Amino acid sequence: MWITGEAAAVEIETAEIDAAPGETDGDAKPKLPTFRTRAYGGGLMRPNVAGVSTGSTPIVIDLAGARIARNGRGTPILFAHDKKDPIGHTDRVDVTTSIDASGVLSVPGKSRDKVAGGAEGGFRWAVSVGFQATELEYLAQKERATVNGRLITGPAYIARRGTLREISFLPIGADESASATVSATLAPLDPLIMTPELRAYITAAGFNADEISDDQVEFFRSQHNASIEAEAAEDEPVPKPKPKSAPVTEVEAGAGDHVDPIAELRAQYAAETQRVNRITAICAEHKNPTIKLQGVDRPVAEVAIEAGWDVTQTELEALRASRPTAPAAHSTGRSQTFTIDAVNAGLMMRCGVDIEATAFRGMAAIEAGTPDWLNADVNAERFQRTAEAGRRFRHSHIMEILASVAELETGTRPHGKTAILEAAFSTNAIASLFGTTVGARTLMAFREVNDTTQGWTRNGTVPDFEEHGRHQLESMESFDHLPAGGEAGQASRAAWKEIVSAARYAKQWQIDEQDLIGDRLGLLTRSAQQAGAAAGRLRPDLVYGVMLANPTMARTNRAAFHLTDGTLLTAAALSGPAMSTAIASMMKQKDGDATLNLQPTHLITGAELSDTAVQLLGSATLSNDSGKGANNPIARYGITPVADARISNGVVNPTTKVLQAGSATAWFLVSTDGETIEIVTVEGTGATPVTMVTNLRGVGKFGVQIESKYDIGAKIVENRTMRKNAGA
Repeated sequence: MWITGEAAAVEIETAEIDAAPGETDGDAKPKLPTFRTRAYGGGLMRPNVAGVSTGSTPIVIDLAGARIARNGRGTPILFAHDKKDPIGHTDRVDVTTSIDASGVLSVPGKSRDKVAGGAEGGFRWAVSVGFQATELEYLAQKERATVNGRLITGPAYIARRGTLREISFLPIGADESASATVSATLAPLDPLIMTPELRAYITAAGFNADEISDDQVEFFRSQHNASIEAEAAEDEPVPKPKPKSAPVTEVEAGAGDHVDPIAELRAQYAAETQRVNRITAICAEHKNPTIKLQGVDRPVAEVAIEAGWDVTQTELEALRASRPTAPAAHSTGRSQTFTIDAVNAGLMMRCGVDIEATAFRGMAAIEAGTPDWLNADVNAERFQRTAEAGRRFRHSHIMEILASVAELETGTRPHGKTAILEAAFSTNAIASLFGTTVGARTLMAFREVNDTTQGWTRNGTVPDFEEHGRHQLESMESFDHLPAGGEAGQASRAAWKEIVSAARYAKQWQIDEQDLIGDRLGLLTRSAQQAGAAAGRLRPDLVYGVMLANPTMARTNRAAFHLTDGTLLTAAALSGPAMSTAIASMMKQKDGDATLNLQPTHLITGAELSDTAVQLLGSATLSNDSGKGANNPIARYGITPVADARISNGVVNPTTKVLQAGSATAWFLVSTDGETIEIVTVEGTGATPVTMVTNLRGVGKFGVQIESKYDIGAKIVENRTMRKNAGA
């Protein structure tokens, strides 16, 4: 997938051009213009991403996983992300917490001269990166992650790995209303990714752009390009004889052919502004219609501005999009309705899977292994066609489903129980059929678990099951007063790291020949539900287990909740005065000589103190205040109460199977102003359980073995944002 986006305005440093074209050093060859720029500042941006619908969700490129092609020497410099318009190359690219580049505008042409001439005249160019992302991670609402030395709060996408393919100069800087160009990339364009103009051309020819083959797309693309070139040739003006002109003052040779680049830029900007205003007005007249591109509804105005449509084309598309549409007509031929996907959809429906659930859409679902048709938008034709065809199988006996699989895979429909089992389990489709069905039911149950750790813990990833350090650094001391002629002192800070790691937790079960012949799909459904629920309970088990275990911190070599560090408070029942003491302790927390002034955000209790916590945090007044006033001062902090019975009952450690004792009186105060507990999952799993299915034919059985596995771990990485009171 490609990210072609511009850094936010606060991150951009416009390029500095050192020389205009044609400058020379004495008798040497003309000196080429050079540049230095910060191409990407390391923060959030709002580009478009080819291949993934991100909506308005911002994206950050994790530069720790960024690869620079050619080691930064020779990275192409383009004009406005146009692969056909190169203007130079880099001689150096530095990647730290930003992308900084320098190079030469080495490719002669109008765009190169425009960039150099504009810079010479004082024009401030904006700079943008073309980044090919190979791993995109979704950061959910209020989740946090540290990327490029910055604390990022969701919702956001993180491009964890990828390659810098090009850097572009653009005349208009990035802002919240600007959209980056998606189609201009250096890699060959995916034949199924169509521009709006090509899609309209295919539709006008009487074909459905979503159903034609790759070869047909390429045919229409070539025809469309040829028609554009033909129209351009017809519109080319016929040369006219130059009129005689009055004598003019003699000027330097060639001066009359000079084009003022600044004037040209201003004219282009004025024309573009007029086009955007007219497009906006036209779409407003048609009540801002939308069109579907790559399965996503997008405003016509947005597409028109991005794709460079003129006013006439915009008005035509807005008129089409605003007309009422008839229901989609799907092909009902056997080749369209009798497919493995349709059988799979029917089996899912029979097992109680809601195939329209949002749990099956997005990057996490893709990484968890959901099939393409299930991951598609619910309004996409492929999904609708598969769902419609699957309904014929939703009440079918499992043996009938297996017979259909055998027919689809071998071309012949078997008859009789033994023949059906023999034929079906000789194919590779069986593992996929049961795997996607069980995986979908497991994922549904996983998402339905009430996880009380969301919102006050942090999500992270690790590449494997090894130990990984989370490096921490003490706050810098306060600045020294610096008299005239003085020299600033060196900062001295302590550093340490907390170790995090993920472990694999799994269960497996079998569906055998007797289950299949007896049509015991309830066993399959209940087992998948139970596996999903067990996986969903694992995260809070780990989090509350580590809190109750009170592990040793690397920074102090003492327990996370300890009197010496002020993280363990004097035992007191949950009450207004006890909460005030805990809040004051948290606000006064220091890091070196820096006062952190942490604000409490969550109060965590067991089941017994749940009502007390709600009353204490949500009441506007408190009674029996001994004349000190009835207002509840704690309510102003907006602290969220979190109740989980694991605090009361204790937790069986998922790794050691040892019970960590709980307490009915204990309570915890947490601040999300900093890190608390980090939950890590292995990259590529979507932070969800993954289902693996093995065909038992290899061991002489008709049946499948199903394994549900979840790779996860939890660790307190910062204890100063937490307070524990054992209660009374």
